[in-house]
Amino acid sequence: MKLKIGVVLSNFPVVSETFINTFLSHLGEHEIYIFANISISNSLEPNWKGRPYFNKYRNLRSVLFNVLLLLKIPIYLRRLITLRKKGVSYKRILLDANIWTAKKLDYLHFPFATEIIGREHYASVLGAKNTISFRGSDVNVYPIFHGMSYTHYWKYIFKVHCNSSELRDKLFSEHGLDAATPVEVIHPALREEYVLDEKALSEMINTRSYEIEHFVTIGRLHWVKDYPLLFQALGELKKEGIHFQYTIIGNGPEKEHLMFLAKEFEIAKNINWIGAANGKEIIGYLQEATLYLQSSLAEGFSNSCLEAQSQGLQCIVTHVSGMKACIQPNTGGCVVSDRDYHSFSDAIKSLLSQSVQSRREQGMNAAMKVTNLFTRERQKEQWLNFFID
Repeated sequence: MKLKIGVVLSNFPVVSETFINTFLSHLGEHEIYIFANISISNSLEPNWKGRPYFNKYRNLRSVLFNVLLLLKIPIYLRRLITLRKKGVSYKRILLDANIWTAKKLDYLHFPFATEIIGREHYASVLGAKNTISFRGSDVNVYPIFHGMSYTHYWKYIFKVHCNSSELRDKLFSEHGLDAATPVEVIHPALREEYVLDEKALSEMINTRSYEIEHFVTIGRLHWVKDYPLLFQALGELKKEGIHFQYTIIGNGPEKEHLMFLAKEFEIAKNINWIGAANGKEIIGYLQEATLYLQSSLAEGFSNSCLEAQSQGLQCIVTHVSGMKACIQPNTGGCVVSDRDYHSFSDAIKSLLSQSVQSRREQGMNAAMKVTNLFTRERQKEQWLNFFID
């Protein structure tokens, strides 16, 4: 059955936002209404209907036109009155008029949980069911900084999606999610460009050079990634005479701080600061590396760790939500204590002590496992099942 699904976003997803773009592509058989800031440069698929927000009161004509439209169409006026009775402010109603004046929907989906704040009543006036996705920052970071919980919203939610079982468990234990609310855990999927056939994969892994260790991390230069812990661990390795190069792919507000720390821990000359990179470039860096490192304080489910394994890399990551599910067994990768640089440096040394042949075999195991488990086909099937009562 063809459904009408509304998707609420701040902005139309850019190419690099693979989570949203993949999610939307999986719903190709349904009619999708995208509520977001949309420009003429954004490309809408045939089954996508753009419903852009007002431009913050700047376009008086649009405001007047829609006020007149409310007076002309009784159903919109009834929705307006209903929302006011529910306590939604006039300012929020006006800015979100693109949502509540839409056609009736089957589902109103919030791919980022924080987008539902102040919008929990819209689904009811559209005859729709509220569904919501929780990612790592939605559960681990936002509630702490804003001193809030999602408890108020559960009675408006029909179904919940999490990208890891750890996030699901936190919603139950820390945020009071009702046990009767359906929750689906849908992991990310590998992008097509990261999937190699077995022959190409074997050739790439068996020609990988281990003469000089080449570590790599993909992630924003942000406090939540806890690069200082990783730098301290790498500083210890260098003091012990272990030679390595370290490539960091990503931009962010912490770069100056991290450059300072790199000098303090005497690893500045070992680091290559790449900045932003596209998928093809990232694959190249992963194929040149010998080990993937990630020291995050919090995660939901790490796509980067998944992609690293797809290129035959063993991964060392911190034991935070979502990461245990990323690391596949019998791949040589390991999950270590967070906030403990000794554990991190010990894990690196243990892995480097293995024979090259063992590391290649385990890297091949990692690539084959994630390629077979985290497929787009499986993810598509799960998302299509998600929007079934």
